Amino acid sequence: MGKYFLKTLIALKLIIIELIFFIKRQHTLMINYQVIIRNILFTNTLALIYN
Repeated sequence: MGKYFLKTLIALKLIIIELIFFIKRQHTLMINYQVIIRNILFTNTLALIYN
């Protein structure tokens, strides 16, 4: 449980960093919206795989 929680936190931090990065580039935000969703899903999948 502890390891899973820690890796979830790391995944959330990566997601937040990605969101901040894309928000700073708002002119491309709509184009990259699907990319953000894919990155979030990919990050969550990695967190589950390496649980």
